[in-house]
Amino acid sequence: MGESSLRGERLRIEAIAVSAVALAILTNGPSVTISRHYAVPLGWERWPYIIPMGLVALAGVFLAGRSIELWQVRLARWPLTVLAVFMAWTITSVMWSVAPDATATRSLLTTGVAMFGIWYGLCLSFREQLLALSISMSTLTLWSLAVILLQPHTHQIYPPPWHPGWHTTVFGIFGNPNSLGPVAALAALTAIGVWWMFPNAVARAWAVVTAVVGVILVLWSQCETAIAGLIIGVIALACMAAMPLLRKARWWVVAGSLLGLVLVAWKVAFATIDRWAPAVGGSAMLSSRRLIWSDVRSAIALRPWRGYGFFAFWDNPDYTAATYQHIGTPYGSAHNSVLEVALGLGRVGVVLFLVLAGMMIVGVARALWKRTTVPTVGWAILVLFLVVQNSMESFVLWHSYLWMLFVAATVIPTRLGWHHPEGEASQPEDVVHDPERVTTRRHPDEALVGLDASF
Repeated sequence: MGESSLRGERLRIEAIAVSAVALAILTNGPSVTISRHYAVPLGWERWPYIIPMGLVALAGVFLAGRSIELWQVRLARWPLTVLAVFMAWTITSVMWSVAPDATATRSLLTTGVAMFGIWYGLCLSFREQLLALSISMSTLTLWSLAVILLQPHTHQIYPPPWHPGWHTTVFGIFGNPNSLGPVAALAALTAIGVWWMFPNAVARAWAVVTAVVGVILVLWSQCETAIAGLIIGVIALACMAAMPLLRKARWWVVAGSLLGLVLVAWKVAFATIDRWAPAVGGSAMLSSRRLIWSDVRSAIALRPWRGYGFFAFWDNPDYTAATYQHIGTPYGSAHNSVLEVALGLGRVGVVLFLVLAGMMIVGVARALWKRTTVPTVGWAILVLFLVVQNSMESFVLWHSYLWMLFVAATVIPTRLGWHHPEGEASQPEDVVHDPERVTTRRHPDEALVGLDASF
């Protein structure tokens, strides 16, 4: 399928709008804003959080049940099976949770958000996915810039009087800079995709503006994780031009070399952290993360197999008091998704989560290796960003847009492998619903056209 046919694809405005609103809600920025407006204390069970996020969870269940067909389920059966077991274990953890009410409510919301991610991954074309993500992230980024400029004293953190040399950080409409950072970074990364996919003056002007604002805010937030994700994403995008050359080598040589490069980079980064971290407003202790990780590992060792229950550890002061006193602040999460899963769901949950992550990484990498297309490159960049984010934050913990995108990325490889040969009909009425024919003939559903456009 050529590039022109991709750009001529009919977009479903209602699907884009629903996805963009859901993604925006799941950043928690709107909930924080509502809480501030009505003077409601921040909290996951407060109505500014549970009502909008609950509606997204309900919408996810409805849309997945309404739109996903049996042949799609069969093609994505392995990631869906692992995801179903993982979510079942998450809900079941209420039986041994140290905060069962929190686990019960939040595990059900997280399951609904996962359903939304499945629908987003299986039922939207790539252009629809890109537009929804770009619109939501860019709108929140521009909104944050507006409140920072208009109400600077309530939307940024100033240096303390005893250390005026520290940098000012901003958080915009969010509760902290670590929430603004990844949103701004995704606004900048998706702007690149919008520039490429929509070659008209209005779209490209929007892309330039949102990219500039996104870069400014991700740096101003001084969120090290988001800055790293943005830099790695841009570098990876630039390296995509080398894919034809890399394919001349064996895949295992390339994979092994990349893994070795990552390990070396990781070791060098931590060996020189005291020099580069202050340059981006950070610290050698990664804002106390290294201390937090040590405390969390000690807590995990006390309940290694089943954990403390999903979302439970941080809602029970009997368990958090010692580490909060040690760190000096109530930090509220493990700041690493693997540690977070181990803390809440034990080794059983960790195995399931790592299997999902492996399916996501290997599946998207395999699709990219086979074909360098707009969708395979786009999802590869997003997967890299998700890996970076979840290495330093615990977005798997709550019903987050990054959790939704993680779920979508686990099922998307089953679509990236579908091919739309030239000359086949691309209208919905030409869809072949026989799973056997889907496997052999390749599916020509209109929703798949956006997932087969070569650079």
